[in-house]
Amino acid sequence: VQLQFPGLVDQSGFFGRDQATYILEQVFAKAKPTGFDQQHLQKVSSEKQYLINGAWDVAGGPRMLYITLRQKGDKWAIVSVRSGGK
Repeated sequence: VQLQFPGLVDQSGFFGRDQATYILEQVFAKAKPTGFDQQHLQKVSSEKQYLINGAWDVAGGPRMLYITLRQKGDKWAIVSVRSGGK
């Protein structure tokens, strides 16, 4: 999973499940998100992916959030979650 949250946590890059869980816990503890406003959704059928863009309300003000999901059988997996910096 690719994770990137400039200004919220120092770690960024590609991580395994346990590492990603740890980093996301850090992000949510620090950012304290209170909302998400989806602004764009795009299905990429050839790659079995959805690209989701939106603004999330976090401590310090709104930021853009970019999420990529991939379908694996009947389940969905997170490919990447990136946040725009301040």
